[in-house]
Amino acid sequence: MSVGNVQLEEISLIIFFLTRENFDKYFKYISKLNLERETKNFLNTLKDYYSEYKEIDKVKVEDLLIYFSVKHPVLKKNAVYQEYLSRLGSIEINEGILKENLNNLLEKYFASEIIYQLTEVLDGTSGKLELVKEKIKEFEDNKFNLSDEADESIFVSSNLESLLDEEVRKAGLKWRLNCLNSDIGELRGGTLGHVFARVDTGKTSFLVSEVSNFASQLKDDEIIVWFNNEEKGTRVQLRIYQAVLNCSKEQLQTYAEDAERTFEDRGGRRIKIYDNAIISVDDIVQLLQNFNVRMVVIDQGDKVKFSGDKDMATHERLKALYGKFREIAKEYGVDIIAVGQASAAAENKKFLALDHMDNSKTGKPGELDYAIGIGKSYEDSNEGASEVRYIHVCKNKMKDGAHGRHRVFLTTATAIYSDRGQTTDGGVERGKESARGDGRSAIAALFASLTGAKPKAAQEIPEGEAGESEARQGGGIADSKAPLQAEQAA
Repeated sequence: MSVGNVQLEEISLIIFFLTRENFDKYFKYISKLNLERETKNFLNTLKDYYSEYKEIDKVKVEDLLIYFSVKHPVLKKNAVYQEYLSRLGSIEINEGILKENLNNLLEKYFASEIIYQLTEVLDGTSGKLELVKEKIKEFEDNKFNLSDEADESIFVSSNLESLLDEEVRKAGLKWRLNCLNSDIGELRGGTLGHVFARVDTGKTSFLVSEVSNFASQLKDDEIIVWFNNEEKGTRVQLRIYQAVLNCSKEQLQTYAEDAERTFEDRGGRRIKIYDNAIISVDDIVQLLQNFNVRMVVIDQGDKVKFSGDKDMATHERLKALYGKFREIAKEYGVDIIAVGQASAAAENKKFLALDHMDNSKTGKPGELDYAIGIGKSYEDSNEGASEVRYIHVCKNKMKDGAHGRHRVFLTTATAIYSDRGQTTDGGVERGKESARGDGRSAIAALFASLTGAKPKAAQEIPEGEAGESEARQGGGIADSKAPLQAEQAA
């Protein structure tokens, strides 16, 4: 459709791109179409405008007209451009029509790309049908859903009882760390969290510690899927054994047979590791469609691939990627915890802030429900307290929104984080001594009870040193003997 010599479809495209978010997302596609020369000139003018005025997210038509006239004083005198300028200033088009028009133009772009790929396949050159599939998927991901069915079910319930059941009364997954239960609260599905720290601070250990606790709370055929594109999958799996059983590698070797049985009883087999150096958003979605997944862990989240990400700047890609994570969490009702690195500025920092996230600007953090920074201090290590870690809930849209700062303790021998430096044998932190315990008395007492043998006197758990309620909640072995024996008897 045209008005005079001006294509209305192309004028509406300019109006659609007056919003920076739309321009940033779709310009790379639309700019490759065979558009009128005048439209291309206006698009390039918009590009210059956004580049020059970085603080502006929505351009007024009047401002664009003045900017164009200043930048192109000769062109504005041309009759075609005068008509274009006039139509831009007078046409009013609703948002639905703008989106429908954009979809039509996207179809043209992707159709030409698919035809190109198919031609290469037929010619026997470098074309691949797999690339055609990727292009179709990219189009589906980017087009607007224009469904206008008048169905009340599309709205969130306004019934108070149902809201309380969903957001307050419904049992969620509790954290092992009480400080996180206090700040973030139970995870009831549909949330996106991010954990970040410097290298060798204990990110994976944190995940292992918490996930082993979450697994003990799952029901029926629910599972946790751990997407691992970082360290060796078998190494992560062994650390999960350590955390579920609260014992060291040496103890696992000594009591391997009994450990296997107890690992299954405590929900360890509900944690499934998907190990691949290259993991995509499609991989995540496929597993969610095929299994009853309660929680997703992504180590590391920033490295996940998705269709169309190759031409994006890093911060733009991360914003889009975490936007996809958020959509997946909502669509499938799962809690997603992604892991990432902290920048060099976080080195030797105790309490990390959002701007310590590696390669983050506002886009990536903006998609999160909560973010947990884990800090570490050289001073602690130098003074013999190398297990001390510092947790900062630096973003929190959960519960009451607390941004708590907490001193916690990592028992590296068992990959367990605790609130008060509790050791694996039930002891507590002693001054600046190491919070690490090898758990020998607790593990010996457990497996002795499993096999029916009486533990040696040297292996008895001293009275008063049994784990507190939160250790029991976390499924650790550092509990008193009585519950362990009662569990075996059951």
